[in-house]
Amino acid sequence: MMRSILIAILFLAFTSHVMACTCVKEKMSFRKQVKTEFSKNDLVFTGNVIAKKILRESTEYESSADPVVYTFEVLNPFKGTSENTTIEVVSVRDGASCGFTFEIGKTYLVYAKATDYYSQHKNIETDFSTGICHRNNEINRAKSREIRILKRKSH
Repeated sequence: MMRSILIAILFLAFTSHVMACTCVKEKMSFRKQVKTEFSKNDLVFTGNVIAKKILRESTEYESSADPVVYTFEVLNPFKGTSENTTIEVVSVRDGASCGFTFEIGKTYLVYAKATDYYSQHKNIETDFSTGICHRNNEINRAKSREIRILKRKSH
């Protein structure tokens, strides 16, 4: 009897409804994917992550949706960063909430959208946000073909 109750409790504990981030992408050629993302985003660049700041909603608990402000040293601006040598981009803390995790000291290809959500609702000064549904990638994993397409689009 006790064993049946334990099995029932374990079954209920592990079958609860779980939400996760899902990215829906239209089927299209690689070239068109890159061009579409370039046009959909307001900021496209390669850059080194030089700082990271996690902003918690509460001191009592952590959330996968806590905003993280990443500061980048811009190396190659493709769109939206022509006069900036550094720029801040916000993502949420965890992939479960569609956040992209950048590591300090690494170089990335970054796509981000302009938004006023963080500046108006979270008191964060940056207006650019990104996540795992964007084409963000470590620069050494990005295809050289993608960089060539972006260079052509930015001129």
